[in-house]
Amino acid sequence: MIRRQAISRLLITLVLLCTFRIWMLGGTYPSFQEEDNPASFSPFLMVRVLSYVYLWAFNGWLMLCPIHLSHDWQMGSIPLVQSLCDTRNLASCFLAVLLISLISKVFISNKVTRILWPDYTSAHNNLGFYLTNKTEAMIHLNEAIKLSPCHANAHSNVANIYHNSLNKTEEAIKLLYFAEECEPNNPTPHLSLAAIYEDLGDERLAERHYMLALELAPSQANVHHHIGLFYENREQPNTAHVPPPPASKNGCNMVFIASSLASSMFESQVDANMVNAVSNNILIRVLSINRDALTLDMAAAFYFKIGRISTSIHLYQEAYHLEPNKTSLVLHLAQALMSDEQYAEAEQLIIKHLDIDPEDLELTIQLANVYGLNKSHNKAISLIEEFLKRRSSDLSAKQLSSLYHQIGNHLKDSLTFELAAEHLFNKARHHYESAYKLSPEDHLLKINYDRFHQDVVFEESVSDSSTTNK
Repeated sequence: MIRRQAISRLLITLVLLCTFRIWMLGGTYPSFQEEDNPASFSPFLMVRVLSYVYLWAFNGWLMLCPIHLSHDWQMGSIPLVQSLCDTRNLASCFLAVLLISLISKVFISNKVTRILWPDYTSAHNNLGFYLTNKTEAMIHLNEAIKLSPCHANAHSNVANIYHNSLNKTEEAIKLLYFAEECEPNNPTPHLSLAAIYEDLGDERLAERHYMLALELAPSQANVHHHIGLFYENREQPNTAHVPPPPASKNGCNMVFIASSLASSMFESQVDANMVNAVSNNILIRVLSINRDALTLDMAAAFYFKIGRISTSIHLYQEAYHLEPNKTSLVLHLAQALMSDEQYAEAEQLIIKHLDIDPEDLELTIQLANVYGLNKSHNKAISLIEEFLKRRSSDLSAKQLSSLYHQIGNHLKDSLTFELAAEHLFNKARHHYESAYKLSPEDHLLKINYDRFHQDVVFEESVSDSSTTNK
């Protein structure tokens, strides 16, 4: 675009100069006579060529060093170059070498620019990481890998998309192991591998990769945060709440310490006012040092956990303005808004991002939850069923189970047992059973299904007693 503008300006300038020149000549073109070029009378081609080439060198030197006011070529002030032995040919040769060198320099510098292009690998990788549209993200990540085949973070980002969105877990694991070989000192592939193995239920391998990431980056807040969540999910709170090294002054680490301290106090049944006082002091110090998106996100999560929803929303909104395309921030902010019964704002926020990426599973589930809290269960069911029509072939068994579970819950909650038709019970039962077959170890699913079954049995008994009384 810039090159086109430069060429356009040059052409416009040339046209204006030519127009000005013709205007100065009174609207007529310049006329020349044979006498104007003395070399044309020479019968020898060599003399004409050597003289003409020397004129270029002479004029160039005259512009650099104007020792004479003027030269009249027609009057023979510049003698013709009659022989190859004339020393003036050296000036012609020098000019030719200089022009060839300059032209070569242009092409060589262009090649150097192409060689430096791989420095933009990080730009492609960052674009791929932040873009919410998975198709566009994959284009940039693949370009980053093409430019730099051993870029570990690019491979990790592609692997995360494969696992989370495309249900290509095996390919994701292979990519991450390759990234680990490319950059053995990079903790990112280990964190991604640990997250995948945790999703697959292989806690031994997940823990191994978390520990490897911790060895590589003992002062990185992100590593401690994920390890803490991992142990917390395994119901090992004493391990989960071990804070990061005290030497680290990273803002995210301090948030982690505050969260761990407060959680430990809650478990020890310490007075809630003391919890708030201690955690507030730490978090105020953190946010005065660093207010990046990650720190704000973690601080907001802590305030949400202790029930300060309005403060949590304020911090989530600040983090969201810093990184508006980060899906996790959208989900966290929507969850906080839902807890504060700001359903319209949460719905508007999620729909805005679903318009950009309608295939996002987590945003779809969150929007269905908003509809459910608004008692719009039919809209929630329609949303999930439409999503299943588009993506059912791409989803894992666990993801399908989660969606069927959602539909079952919405059908159950939408039933008014006195007026419910039998086919609605059957439809809800069908979705619960489908989810249970796909994920038989899901404890929450089993509880909801048993509760639904008890509701159905109770309604049937009420209906039977009513019929008997009649």
